[in-house]
Amino acid sequence: MLLICVRFSIVVASHGFSLFFFFGYLYVILSFFICV
Repeated sequence: MLLICVRFSIVVASHGFSLFFFFGYLYVILSFFICV
């Protein structure tokens, strides 16, 4: 479970942050909710 959260964060950091800033930010929030 934790590995998935870390993986999501890495994917968002490398792809979402660069390509879709807003979408990436939402994805980070979603992944955080999934972690908790």
